Amino acid sequence: ANTDLLITGAEVGASKLAKADKLGVETADQGVIWQQLIDAGIA
Repeated sequence: ANTDLLITGAEVGASKLAKADKLGVETADQGVIWQQLIDAGIA
């Protein structure tokens, strides 16, 4: 399975971010994702 998006929290490790970057995986902050879900009426 391929990963398309890595949702990161407050304590994401630098190595995890580096690996995502190396593999071309998009990252998104957990708080931003939650706010988008709330704004869309999903959460």
